[in-house]
Amino acid sequence: MLVSALLADKNFADASKEIDTEQSLAAKCENRQARLDFAIVAARVRAASGTPADQAVARQSLERIRREAIHWGIVGTELEAWLAIGEIEMKSNHTTTGRAQLISLGKEARGKGFLLVAEKATAAAKG
Repeated sequence: MLVSALLADKNFADASKEIDTEQSLAAKCENRQARLDFAIVAARVRAASGTPADQAVARQSLERIRREAIHWGIVGTELEAWLAIGEIEMKSNHTTTGRAQLISLGKEARGKGFLLVAEKATAAAKG
């Protein structure tokens, strides 16, 4: 939660330091959902650095997280990873791809009852 708060405040340096501090603990976590949720936040921090290379690595990480969440049936985490991918696409000037992903996500999330994710996707699609 601390990393998410730092990220929301655009305090990327402290968020990155916190990720580095907690990374080994998260890797040992036996709760799959908690581990994947931490990985989503870590990918968001990496993407926030703004470099195209970091954004590409973050997208790849999020795709892997999404596939794993689908495999284990962790729908909320799957949708959160998809949301992060769409937001990264929008910020990295791939707006057509990002918008299409976010619109599709909004419909999927709404249909599954994840209304907050649906609202976030709709807002992000508007740019």
